Amino acid sequence: MPLRLRAGYVFAAFWLALLLLYLPAAHAGWVSDTLGWLEAVRSQHFWDFISRKGFSVPSYYQLTQTVTWCLYKLFGVHAWAWHLTQLSLHALNATLLFVLLRGLFQDAGLASASWMAGLSAALFCLSPSVSEVIVWEASFHFLQGMLLLLVQMLLLRKMLHGAGSSWALLACFLFVLSLFSLEYFYLVPLLLAAVCLFYRKALKWEKSSLRRSFLGIVLPQGILLLLYFSFLRLVAHTSTGRLGNDWQNMRLASFLVKPPEYLFHLFGGRFLPLAWRMKVYEACASYPGAALFYGAIAAFVFFLVFRFKNLGRRQQIMCLMLVWLLAGMALESPLWFPQRLLIVGDRYLYLLLPPFLALLVLLLQPLKSLRLQWALGGALLIPEALLCFSLNTLWQQSEQMTQSLQQKLSDAPGKMTILLNNPASLRGALMIGAGSDGEARLMHNLFFKPKIQGQMYDAAAQNLLRPDDRIRIEVTGKNCIRVSLMSEGAFWQYGTDLAHSYSNEAYSLIVEDPYCCYVLCLKQPVSQYRLLYQQGLSWREFKLPERE
Repeated sequence: MPLRLRAGYVFAAFWLALLLLYLPAAHAGWVSDTLGWLEAVRSQHFWDFISRKGFSVPSYYQLTQTVTWCLYKLFGVHAWAWHLTQLSLHALNATLLFVLLRGLFQDAGLASASWMAGLSAALFCLSPSVSEVIVWEASFHFLQGMLLLLVQMLLLRKMLHGAGSSWALLACFLFVLSLFSLEYFYLVPLLLAAVCLFYRKALKWEKSSLRRSFLGIVLPQGILLLLYFSFLRLVAHTSTGRLGNDWQNMRLASFLVKPPEYLFHLFGGRFLPLAWRMKVYEACASYPGAALFYGAIAAFVFFLVFRFKNLGRRQQIMCLMLVWLLAGMALESPLWFPQRLLIVGDRYLYLLLPPFLALLVLLLQPLKSLRLQWALGGALLIPEALLCFSLNTLWQQSEQMTQSLQQKLSDAPGKMTILLNNPASLRGALMIGAGSDGEARLMHNLFFKPKIQGQMYDAAAQNLLRPDDRIRIEVTGKNCIRVSLMSEGAFWQYGTDLAHSYSNEAYSLIVEDPYCCYVLCLKQPVSQYRLLYQQGLSWREFKLPERE
């Protein structure tokens, strides 16, 4: 009972802190990928929606899709309801992390176990790197995936402490559910096996308890995972549910560069000036940089493996956290890595934050002075909270701009409207992207009235560095214009990538430089078009002169 009460107090404290920190961003997040699933849940039948009918890669997210379908039926698009749901899930994950780490630290006999677990969980709770996961509704499945992972780790520890076989059945049931959610479940058997190994080699735990836990939870989960991959290969003819077979065609370098970049972001490199960050990214992508990083990792792991039995309990549990961190980096190495902007892409750090922060806090454990420990804890927490609040005010600005622009976006049924510079984001806080599906029109018709009936195209999207960023438009020839960025560091985007040249029935677009300009040439008479560009909180029309 005291344990439950203490965990309840921790959850309440985390929830209240998050509520205050994320107050500015309460109405933000209904952008980008969220629009696609919102349109799908409104237009598709239940079974088509949960099977992601029409998605380009065969995927098996039935659990995630079912949960989001239920949430939509409960909340609709009520911003506060979704915001509090995602905020509460993160508070719950931070609380479960506290309970897990405290149990591991206590089992290892570490002094100040509750304090270290509490600080690790608090750093995870308030990390600015979780802003995207909480605010952006499309990140819900990252919260759900972490919840499932932490609960299964807690169930394993319960089994290690002699709980009945019903807990093993529950863990296996949750793993079966996990197979239809975000691919965090790839790591679950590995992490649980690492925990068993830690209890056997470091803590000298009773063999019978370890055997029951391994045979009751870890082995069945491993078999289920193998069956899952076999199903993907035989039935769906793909190797993974998220990336399909695309990752097999990626160059080895694109995998190897991600772990050092993720580590750089975990240490706060995301918030350094762009020029400094680009130098680090270049070093990570270089042969000497890769050799230094992976050479150091290999040497360190080799040392830990052969010296593990002679290490202290603190160092041994740090090895366990290191396994989690390295395995998470390997899992996420095929994914897109964001370099230039704040916030967007930080969801990929969500799996890596718990072990990284636990490692950081364990480094403080040898300090003898409790006051010094508290001072260093505060020195870590206060900047995190301030950065987090700063990002949430950025979300607030981007949401206010998006609302104003959508309210002022008008229809022109008799003409083809081309939006020249949709604001993709405000320093990474997502807004209105550009793509072949017409994101601006889609967002408007989902949330605003009257609906746009006429043809509307997104030419390219500009990532704003400031709300008042401008573009320059020049006439370059008959029915052609050049659209140039005016802010250093800004860039053009189309879809999720840098803008590229393309053509459709209305115009052709040639990207001369994604960090500078593109040329747009109309295929029909000028009188059939309306060219709009974003400036501040409004859309303005560019009049291209009609020529004979």
